Amino acid sequence: MSVMMGDTCAGLPSDQFLPGDVVKVLSEREILATLDENGTFEKMPFMPEMLDFCGRTFRVSRQALKTCVDDTEMRGLDNTVFLEEVRCDGSNHGGCARACLIFWKTAWLKRADASSLAPLPWKPKVSRADLLSIAQRDGQFFCQSTEILNASKPLPWWELRQYLWDLKYNRTSLLNWVQSLFIVFYNKIALILKA
Repeated sequence: MSVMMGDTCAGLPSDQFLPGDVVKVLSEREILATLDENGTFEKMPFMPEMLDFCGRTFRVSRQALKTCVDDTEMRGLDNTVFLEEVRCDGSNHGGCARACLIFWKTAWLKRADASSLAPLPWKPKVSRADLLSIAQRDGQFFCQSTEILNASKPLPWWELRQYLWDLKYNRTSLLNWVQSLFIVFYNKIALILKA
């Protein structure tokens, strides 16, 4: 189900997580069962650094409705959130020190007070060892940062609904929202004048 993309965005489904919600990251086995042979779900990599968070409880920081690529291109994401104080430590990616925020697909989370999921009837297509191997192949990193273009959709700056999503779904204050909107338009004008 799409949270924000296309013309079907009538509202956030009731099973989605909002800022402040307390969630539990699924067990390693449950998450591995959601991944394809590339270690991704909806093209979003589940990085080996994320395994340390399995089974733990966190508060949702905000909906990850959009992200910026190279400070110039906005990209939209579906069914994705950020968790408070959860960042990648880069330990399985050559000690990368960028400390990126981690994108969490909602399929990898459940409400903290929810009962356990039913046993999974299928065998995972990847293992912990596979995730470690996929993270670095031939000296190239494979992580959420390197795959964000594949895991997201174009989101044109003139798509006005995106600016309302932060107000509605991330509970952004009106003042912060106005400041963000001003920065977006300022950056676009500066980019045009620079060219």
